[in-house]
Amino acid sequence: MKVASLFSGIGGLDFGLEQSGHEVVLQVERDPHCVQVRQRQLHGGELVTDIAGSRILRPDVELCAAGVQCRGCQ
Repeated sequence: MKVASLFSGIGGLDFGLEQSGHEVVLQVERDPHCVQVRQRQLHGGELVTDIAGSRILRPDVELCAAGVQCRGCQ
């Protein structure tokens, strides 16, 4: 399935989805540190930093996955 990853962090959930045969085509993350990490390991998917922006979901997305905030993170 083609996946949109919301609140992606540094990509742990995305990694698991990719290992399961899914293709992460969109990641949404606003934390500057996480964005910097994501940009180094991005595998062709699009990275968006503002989930409130205009229509971010692509028409080919079949699954939305969302991470939860890590303990101790703000």
